[in-house]
Amino acid sequence: MNMKKKNVYIDTDLGLGTTGAEIDDGAALIALLRSEVIQPIGIGSVFGNVPLVDANVNIDRLISFMERKEIAIGWGGESPLEGNMDWFSDWQKGYGETLPWKAAIQKETAVDLLIRLVKEKQSPITVLGIGPMTNLAAALSKAPEIIKKVDEIVVMGGSFLEEESPPEFNILCDPYAANSVLNSELPLVIIGLEVTRKTLFSRKMFRTLRSGHPAIELLRDSADRWIDRVEGMGWESGGCSLHDAIAAAYIIDPSLFKTIPITSVAINLEDGPKKGSTTLIRSKDQETNIKVVVDVDVPSCRELIWSLIDQ
Repeated sequence: MNMKKKNVYIDTDLGLGTTGAEIDDGAALIALLRSEVIQPIGIGSVFGNVPLVDANVNIDRLISFMERKEIAIGWGGESPLEGNMDWFSDWQKGYGETLPWKAAIQKETAVDLLIRLVKEKQSPITVLGIGPMTNLAAALSKAPEIIKKVDEIVVMGGSFLEEESPPEFNILCDPYAANSVLNSELPLVIIGLEVTRKTLFSRKMFRTLRSGHPAIELLRDSADRWIDRVEGMGWESGGCSLHDAIAAAYIIDPSLFKTIPITSVAINLEDGPKKGSTTLIRSKDQETNIKVVVDVDVPSCRELIWSLIDQ
């Protein structure tokens, strides 16, 4: 019996392919492209971990390496709705070059691609947001009617450890866009750092990845430098979390995760050190369209992701 696959649109600031940049979005894409229950129908680029031009190159390269050039690609936002990314420039100075690759020019923007795919598809679409939410906010503003046609939007963003948690990168890159998306009427699932950090992938796991596939070799060869960086910052020890891959795993098998309903997410939009910080707002008496992931079956989630990467 043929299993009906889940249509998934992915919005990402793909860093895999830029030396020294984050690798988790690459792991997420590889897992989704290999999953037997997922049908990726489109990928949109957005600024974030790397500038937009590098994200575009990295997406085109990875899709080519995975032999999935039939998937539609759209180039997205290169800057936040308000403000800039100057605060991130010192971190990006630690990157090396983006590996050379001649990416095909995309005629359709990520915003228009998402709107078109949602309207065209007869079966429901799941949207995965694993970068700043700039494209998603722009699509909602341009075509608010798509809200009724999206089955679910899963985003990796925020942190919900305290009453007001510290800013998380995807939110901080464009807090105004995140505020628009997370407080829309979209059916949302939010996965924050306190959950994604529970699942560590060791140096040994990456080093034992097999040769013979260019995408897997790129992930393997990029891991050590990224782990050096996160260990140097005191964020991880002995390996790294693959935040975006955890969000991808939720789409593949949501039974591995525990969620709770909430009413809304308050995002601090005031300039200062708390800008982009997040606070959950709950109400027992109010219907809600938002769920927040609060726990994960760590061994099973790690096994799921690794079984798709290490084939």
